[in-house]
Amino acid sequence: MSRQRPLILAVDDEPANLALLRKLLLHQGYDVVEALDGHSAIAAVADHSPDLVCLDVMMPDLDGIEVCQRLRHQPAYAGLPILLLTALNRTEDKTRGLEAGANDFLSKPFDESELSARVRSLLRTKSLQDRLADLLGRYVSESIAAEVLRDPYAVSLGGDRRHVSTLSADVRGYTAMAAEHEPEQALDLLNRYLTVASDAVENHGGTVADLLGDGVFCVLRGACDAFQRLRTGSPGGARTAVAGHASRDSLDAGREAADRGGNHYWRGHRRQHRLRAPHALRRRR
Repeated sequence: MSRQRPLILAVDDEPANLALLRKLLLHQGYDVVEALDGHSAIAAVADHSPDLVCLDVMMPDLDGIEVCQRLRHQPAYAGLPILLLTALNRTEDKTRGLEAGANDFLSKPFDESELSARVRSLLRTKSLQDRLADLLGRYVSESIAAEVLRDPYAVSLGGDRRHVSTLSADVRGYTAMAAEHEPEQALDLLNRYLTVASDAVENHGGTVADLLGDGVFCVLRGACDAFQRLRTGSPGGARTAVAGHASRDSLDAGREAADRGGNHYWRGHRRQHRLRAPHALRRRR
């Protein structure tokens, strides 16, 4: 999520402590949302998608440790930085927090300069992780990128044998169509087709392995049910998506293709087999 300033969720059951934390964070140039207990903290994370959580440990009903555990059990928040604020100084207390998934500790009462340094450090790490997620998303599906970021040490790039379905598809009649139109028009249509087709593949958990001219080669995990949904025009399927896109196209070629139907845009065949996929992830044993 793109923001002009980082958004920090401040959580503390003591209003005076929360007001002080908010004042310090605003003074450092951050936007702040607040929560007074563990349950509202979890709801605030879902509602606001903060860049960092400053979380008090000692809270009634649902303490900071349990909040941290519940957030880490959700893959979407695996990379969310969590800074625990606590008056507990025992080693076992800090160990519990780290095992629950906290990134750092800050002991109360805390100094503003130390708070600033720890917040900057965690936000810097979050920024690097977001850039890594964006980079991974260009080469593998969102689900695989999330798996890598959730547990980087559990997976490694390499080959792995598994059951997959492969799909090859291209634009029917593209060569003839390209010869009849200006290069800019054909290229614009091709780029939009490849964008829609790639999104449809990734929405079904697949990975686009190669793009060659007007052709798309993709790998889908498991049996062929995903392929059937992708090809037959289910919501999010490539045939439906591309045909709908073509119907809005201002090009004559796009309108003619839409009139003929989506199947004139989408042709493909699939093969189910055991594949050593170059982009597969191998779990370390």
